[in-house]
Parts: sequence; structure tokens; C-alpha cells
Amino acid sequence: MIKEYPRVPRNALYSQEDDALQTFAEIDSPNAVHAISFEEQQKVMRWVQQLEPMKTMNRNHTSYSLKGMFERSPEGFYIPNGVMKEIMYLMGFKSDNQHELNWNFNVTERSVKALKDKNKR
Repeated sequence: MIKEYPRVPRNALYSQEDDALQTFAEIDSPNAVHAISFEEQQKVMRWVQQLEPMKTMNRNHTSYSLKGMFERSPEGFYIPNGVMKEIMYLMGFKSDNQHELNWNFNVTERSVKALKDKNKR
């Protein structure tokens, strides 16, 4: 688990607001995973299990786009961006741009496409 991530990314729309750190903690920090129940975390984990890792980063998809895919899936529901970041991390995926608002992960394009196709049915 990522224990602490206190820096608000500069490209966050709310970065100049007085309550930027609180907003970040609620929606974009990996610690947002604590805002959903254990059962909901397990549902997200089961969805993420369908993704396959690769050695390099996939720049075509971010935590935010993966979160949107999950939400549109049959078992999906709203989750903050930070939840997807933490679940991906917990499931063994890596990110090389954790200083950014939306993280890229080492997920294969084939597995992302397979999930998209599955959701279209």
C-alpha cells in the first residue's frame, strides 16, 4: 500500500484552491481507497485481475481512463481516481509517473482492448 502521497499535482484543476490537499486526498490520492468498502475494493480487484502486465509502460491509458472503463463495466460503480491507482499498485502493476495526476501503468494493450470489447457486449 502506498502510505503517503502528500503532493498535489500541478496539473490538477483544483491545485490552486485553498482546500487542494483535502480535495486531492478525497479523489486522487491512492489513500482514497479507504473511502470504499472492502467488498467494493474486491470488485475493483477482480476487474483489474483481467489486465495483463508487461515490462514497459502503456502511455495510451491512465488511471483515469481505466477507472472510467471499470465504471462502465457491468459490475462497475463510481470510484475516485485514487482508488484505481492504489488497486493497480496492490495488484502488482507499476507506474513511473506517480508525480502526475493520472498515472500510466505497465498494462498490455491487448488486455485493455479485451476488457473494452467485453464491456460492449
